[in-house]
Amino acid sequence: MQLESNYMGGLAATGEAKLSDDSPKMKKWHSMSWTGRVASQEVHYTDQMALQRACDTLHSLPPLITRKEIDDSLQLVREAANGKAFLLQGGDCAESFADVKADLIDGKVSLLREQAAKLGAGLQVPVVQFGRIAGHASCRATCTPL
Repeated sequence: MQLESNYMGGLAATGEAKLSDDSPKMKKWHSMSWTGRVASQEVHYTDQMALQRACDTLHSLPPLITRKEIDDSLQLVREAANGKAFLLQGGDCAESFADVKADLIDGKVSLLREQAAKLGAGLQVPVVQFGRIAGHASCRATCTPL
């Protein structure tokens, strides 16, 4: 079954969008490439020293996912963009860091898996699942962190 473009969030207007590692965006990516992009909903931090300490701490930690997992995920997104799978993304919009606990995350992951199973059975295509659970505690209506 070939999925229509509206299922792909506009990524595949004709159902034939081809995403490759050779695209200009992929060639230019590196761990600090985000700093050169315009942030349309940027949060303004009043304590720049605290921000720098937080960034330094995060930079010193090991990655949350491996390069192989990133490559595998890109391939799955390509399959969805090309109509060979359905992309299901879920997660919280503005959860607090206090809500990032194993039992709460397990519940969210279970819900995502249940949704994927039902969609896969109904659509008869593989369902690519992405969860976003990040402890992002500011809403988009304000530029001040909560």
